[in-house]
Amino acid sequence: YLNIGVWHGYTFFSGLAGNEDKHCIAVDNFSLKNSPREEFLARFHRFASPSHAFHEMDFREYLKRMHHTPIGFYLFDGPHQYEDQYEGLQLAEPFFADNCIVMVDDCNWDHVHAANSDFMRESKNNYRLLLDKKTPKSGHPTYWNGLMIFQLEGRNVLAKPHVQSRRAA
Repeated sequence: YLNIGVWHGYTFFSGLAGNEDKHCIAVDNFSLKNSPREEFLARFHRFASPSHAFHEMDFREYLKRMHHTPIGFYLFDGPHQYEDQYEGLQLAEPFFADNCIVMVDDCNWDHVHAANSDFMRESKNNYRLLLDKKTPKSGHPTYWNGLMIFQLEGRNVLAKPHVQSRRAA
């Protein structure tokens, strides 16, 4: 389980619960104003097992230099500009295990939704959209600010030509 962007960490900690023996990794640089870094770290030290890790750094640096293991569940809640969103998926994709589940929040925002859709369409791999749920407003008690969940259906380099992205790497 790799969680990019943790804020208070509630979603990350829900993934840790009952998974003391599973590799669960969180990455956040707490660059937003008023970030709850100290609160997150206190909770992390309270709930984490030796199989769990936290890296305080930019997601790009982490995915380019530090990550080396397959990802079964990927949650991207990092910066949500189009380029960040797209790159967060693109950099993680080589590590996606077969049938990896990908979850992205804040999909009410058109640019986040577009980045996810463009990524799935432009990838050489095939993805199946499992959930695409918009909410009436941000902070909604169901899916907060919209949610997309999709799944890698396996590596498929021949079935679909790779479209070179126009986005900067």
